[in-house]
Amino acid sequence: MKTSDEAKHRAAALKSLGEMIRRQRQSSRWTFLQLSEKTGVDSVTISAVECGEDVATESELEVLCEFLGMKVDTFPKLLSSIARQQEEAQRAIDLQGSNIVDLEKRRSQWQKTTSRPEA
Repeated sequence: MKTSDEAKHRAAALKSLGEMIRRQRQSSRWTFLQLSEKTGVDSVTISAVECGEDVATESELEVLCEFLGMKVDTFPKLLSSIARQQEEAQRAIDLQGSNIVDLEKRRSQWQKTTSRPEA
Protein backbone atom coordinates (compact mmCIF):
# COMPACT_ATOMS: atom_id res chain seq x y z
CA MET A 1 0.00 0.00 0.00
CA LYS A 2 1.30 3.45 -0.91
CA THR A 3 1.75 6.12 1.69
CA SER A 4 0.02 9.44 1.30
CA ASP A 5 3.29 11.12 0.30
CA GLU A 6 4.06 8.47 -2.30
CA ALA A 7 0.59 8.88 -3.78
CA LYS A 8 1.04 12.67 -3.93
CA HIS A 9 4.45 12.31 -5.58
CA ARG A 10 3.05 9.86 -8.13
CA ALA A 11 0.10 12.14 -8.91
CA ALA A 12 2.41 15.13 -9.44
CA ALA A 13 4.75 13.09 -11.64
CA LEU A 14 1.84 11.75 -13.69
CA LYS A 15 0.54 15.27 -14.21
CA SER A 16 3.97 16.47 -15.38
CA LEU A 17 4.38 13.46 -17.65
CA GLY A 18 0.91 14.00 -19.10
CA GLU A 19 1.73 17.61 -19.89
CA MET A 20 4.95 16.54 -21.59
CA ILE A 21 3.14 13.92 -23.66
CA ARG A 22 0.47 16.45 -24.66
CA ARG A 23 3.11 18.97 -25.79
CA GLN A 24 4.93 16.32 -27.82
CA ARG A 25 1.71 15.07 -29.42
CA GLN A 26 0.51 18.57 -30.27
CA SER A 27 3.88 19.66 -31.64
CA SER A 28 3.71 16.62 -33.94
CA ARG A 29 0.18 17.74 -34.90
CA TRP A 30 -1.36 14.38 -34.05
CA THR A 31 -4.84 13.80 -32.73
CA PHE A 32 -5.55 11.29 -29.98
CA LEU A 33 -6.85 8.91 -32.62
CA GLN A 34 -3.75 9.22 -34.80
CA LEU A 35 -1.41 8.63 -31.87
CA SER A 36 -3.57 5.72 -30.78
CA GLU A 37 -3.33 4.12 -34.22
CA LYS A 38 0.44 4.59 -34.31
CA THR A 39 1.12 3.27 -30.79
CA GLY A 40 -1.68 0.82 -30.11
CA VAL A 41 -2.60 2.70 -26.93
CA ASP A 42 -6.32 3.49 -26.68
CA SER A 43 -7.17 7.14 -27.42
CA VAL A 44 -9.20 7.39 -24.20
CA THR A 45 -6.15 6.22 -22.26
CA ILE A 46 -3.96 8.78 -24.02
CA SER A 47 -6.40 11.54 -23.14
CA ALA A 48 -6.51 10.42 -19.51
CA VAL A 49 -2.70 10.23 -19.33
CA GLU A 50 -2.45 13.77 -20.66
CA CYS A 51 -4.79 14.86 -17.86
CA GLY A 52 -2.51 13.23 -15.29
CA GLU A 53 -4.78 10.30 -14.49
CA ASP A 54 -3.20 7.05 -13.33
CA VAL A 55 -4.85 4.78 -15.90
CA ALA A 56 -2.07 3.62 -18.21
CA THR A 57 0.09 0.60 -17.60
CA GLU A 58 3.84 1.05 -17.34
CA SER A 59 4.22 -0.55 -20.78
CA GLU A 60 1.70 1.90 -22.30
CA LEU A 61 3.60 4.82 -20.80
CA GLU A 62 6.84 3.41 -22.19
CA VAL A 63 5.32 3.00 -25.67
CA LEU A 64 4.01 6.58 -25.65
CA CYS A 65 7.31 7.99 -24.42
CA GLU A 66 9.36 6.02 -26.93
CA PHE A 67 7.10 6.88 -29.84
CA LEU A 68 7.12 10.58 -28.97
CA GLY A 69 10.91 10.59 -28.68
CA MET A 70 10.97 10.91 -24.92
CA LYS A 71 13.28 8.85 -22.75
CA VAL A 72 11.62 5.80 -21.26
CA ASP A 73 12.94 6.67 -17.80
CA THR A 74 11.19 10.06 -17.86
CA PHE A 75 8.46 9.01 -15.42
CA PRO A 76 10.74 7.47 -12.76
CA LYS A 77 13.00 10.53 -12.95
CA LEU A 78 10.01 12.86 -12.55
CA LEU A 79 8.81 10.79 -9.62
CA SER A 80 12.13 10.95 -7.78
CA SER A 81 12.60 14.63 -8.61
CA ILE A 82 9.19 15.59 -7.27
CA ALA A 83 9.70 13.49 -4.15
CA ARG A 84 13.05 15.18 -3.54
CA GLN A 85 11.58 18.67 -4.07
CA GLN A 86 8.73 18.01 -1.66
CA GLU A 87 11.09 16.58 0.96
CA GLU A 88 13.31 19.66 0.68
CA ALA A 89 10.30 21.94 1.00
CA GLN A 90 9.16 20.06 4.10
CA ARG A 91 12.65 20.31 5.60
CA ALA A 92 12.62 24.07 4.99
CA ILE A 93 9.24 24.36 6.71
CA ASP A 94 10.49 22.27 9.63
CA LEU A 95 13.62 24.41 9.96
CA GLN A 96 11.61 27.59 9.80
CA GLY A 97 9.37 26.34 12.59
CA SER A 98 12.32 25.38 14.76
CA ASN A 99 13.91 28.81 14.24
CA ILE A 100 10.74 30.52 15.43
CA VAL A 101 10.73 28.39 18.57
CA ASP A 102 14.39 29.20 19.21
CA LEU A 103 13.78 32.92 18.76
CA GLU A 104 10.84 32.87 21.14
CA LYS A 105 12.90 31.00 23.73
CA ARG A 106 15.83 33.39 23.38
CA ARG A 107 13.55 36.43 23.60
CA SER A 108 12.03 35.07 26.78
CA GLN A 109 15.46 34.38 28.28
CA TRP A 110 16.69 37.83 27.27
CA GLN A 111 13.68 39.49 28.86
CA LYS A 112 14.30 37.61 32.10
CA THR A 113 17.92 38.69 32.27
CA THR A 114 17.44 42.30 31.22
CA SER A 115 14.21 43.24 32.93
CA ARG A 116 14.39 45.37 36.01
CA PRO A 117 12.73 44.05 39.09
CA GLU A 118 9.74 46.09 40.06
CA ALA A 119 9.92 47.64 43.50
